[in-house]
Amino acid sequence: VRSTIPDTAFDDGPEVIGRSALARPVVAPPPPRPAPAETPAPAAIAPEPPAALEPATPLPADPTPTVTMPAAEPPAVAVTPSADSPPEGETEVASEKEAGAAPETISGIMAAVMSDLTPGPRPTVPAAPPQRTVYLVDASGSLIDTFSQVLDHLRREVRQLDANQQFTVIFFREGELIEAPPTGLKPASRQAVSQTLRWISPTSGQVSPNGRSDVTAALERALSYGPTQIIILSDNALHRRTSDSDPDEALDAVNAVLAAAENPAPPRIHTVQFIYEDPAEVLRRIAETHGGQFRFIAPPRPDDDLQSPLETLMRATPRNL
Repeated sequence: VRSTIPDTAFDDGPEVIGRSALARPVVAPPPPRPAPAETPAPAAIAPEPPAALEPATPLPADPTPTVTMPAAEPPAVAVTPSADSPPEGETEVASEKEAGAAPETISGIMAAVMSDLTPGPRPTVPAAPPQRTVYLVDASGSLIDTFSQVLDHLRREVRQLDANQQFTVIFFREGELIEAPPTGLKPASRQAVSQTLRWISPTSGQVSPNGRSDVTAALERALSYGPTQIIILSDNALHRRTSDSDPDEALDAVNAVLAAAENPAPPRIHTVQFIYEDPAEVLRRIAETHGGQFRFIAPPRPDDDLQSPLETLMRATPRNL
């Protein structure tokens, strides 16, 4: 049986969809949010008016008047004209030290102090006078086996002379003196040294040993040149004029020659003894008596000519082991 009641007859009933009616809950809408309360704006603070400044009280005036004193002028220094006075139109100013015024600035004070501390000129030391050397070489017959070694030593000595020195070489034996030309003291220039070295060379044949030894005449000639030092080269037979000669004869002869010369500045006498030792030590005593030095040249070793180059190097190299 179809109902005759229309669907719209039920206004308050649930919505009918088709022939079945589904109940849908009714959701109430959320209540409206209250409006935020307005924060009242802070009241404006009116600035305080500035305090009125009191006028400054003027200081009482100083009843004492200020008096300005003029600067004192330094006393004038009277300058007496002299021969060293400056020419007309120039002014000579006396220094503060001469005028007696104290320096007023730091630079003036420092200048005064430095003038007192500055040392004066140093004294000039005179240079030592150049050496004047006379070589006296024994050429007597006792040196026939050592004369070449004597000449080699003499040549080394002459090569070492400085150019500001003076020298000469005199060979002596009994009754004869042979001097390398030119005679007398000569500067040790390169030319003079070379000429002397050639003249005294063992191969030149200028001097050969013979006769007996006598150093007296050679000393007299050497002292006449005014030398500062005399060097005697000989062996142990300097004093042997005869087989029974006194060993002190040579020393006495040297002392007698020097005493007769009356030289206010006597030269030093150095001695060099070759190969043979002298029990009387005549050459050593001559050197010690007259402020000189004694030197002994020992004979060469017999195997010097036979040693190998390695042995020569080992002998020349110092051993610090």
